[in-house]
Amino acid sequence: MVFYDELMGELDADFLVIQHKVLHRQLQTLCSQAGVVFRYTSAQKITQTKDGAKVDLSDNSTLDCDIVIGADGHRSFARSYISDEDSVVEHIVTSFIFLRTDYTPIFVLWLVRCKRGSLTIWMASGSSIVKGEPIREIYTKARGDPLPLCHRKTYNISICSPTLVKDIASDCSNGSQTMSSLPLDISGFDPRVLSLINRATGFHLTVQKVLKETDIVGFNGRLILVGDAAHSVLLIRSPKIIQIEDAATLGRLFARFTGKSQISALTEAYAEIRRERTKKAQISEYEALVQISLADAKAQDVRNKTLLQTLQATFEMCRNDESLAAVWKEYLDMFGFDTDNAVDQWWWAWG
Repeated sequence: MVFYDELMGELDADFLVIQHKVLHRQLQTLCSQAGVVFRYTSAQKITQTKDGAKVDLSDNSTLDCDIVIGADGHRSFARSYISDEDSVVEHIVTSFIFLRTDYTPIFVLWLVRCKRGSLTIWMASGSSIVKGEPIREIYTKARGDPLPLCHRKTYNISICSPTLVKDIASDCSNGSQTMSSLPLDISGFDPRVLSLINRATGFHLTVQKVLKETDIVGFNGRLILVGDAAHSVLLIRSPKIIQIEDAATLGRLFARFTGKSQISALTEAYAEIRRERTKKAQISEYEALVQISLADAKAQDVRNKTLLQTLQATFEMCRNDESLAAVWKEYLDMFGFDTDNAVDQWWWAWG
């Protein structure tokens, strides 16, 4: 879809590009200045107490807490105290394939066709190649075009498939393996992509469990899940903003905190506000994954024609065409969400 300025203005948001390590450093500095004490250990047990919760740590020490926040990722330890770990509804298979970057005519021809060193999407039988990135680039001349080439030994391509692989342990990384044991059917891949994959040195497989959306607050409001611990939003897709929204929602709610008697109400408000928002994000992201992974040729053709039409659409078409208007409405729902406004509306109604 063409993102015209008039359309982007409706998001009413500024976009900031920042490296993850820079953001991490800034947040860590902010927490330190606010008096946060960092303990580099791991939790062994969480117990509800009369006044809050107790966390037993691996160094044999104990933390007495008013609130425990489980921000420990997709394989969350804290989540096991709130939701059923067996509530798996889907497995998403992601395979990182390592390609040798020898300077050969085949590899150069592929780069010329891509016009860049980063692969976007190649359709295949029930799978999609999401991206491929060299870590460090140099430039050379081939057919008169500047081409990014990588000086490293491998060029990584990520293949994603919304299918269940029964013979692979779920939610685990099995290390580098030979291509002969790749559990994905790549026979339907574009021949040019197959020629690259056949030159691969190995692959690394990850299977993500997609869990049913369950409670994200437990222990009467004293144990809270945030980020990937709380939501089964696909790890390989875009809405990492969901994690920031969780933190922003908690911050906005607890800015009104006046006493411990409010904890239960505020944490339940957090769960209520986040539940509907994350459900929409999950549906949107999974539907996008399915769309780029269509196996049926006819369905692929319909999708390709539709995508081509959106790229050629004028601003007036984006406004007046029913299907394009629906696409833009979904973008607004996904990326135009205002956390502060959601909290303020809840507070006005129930606070």
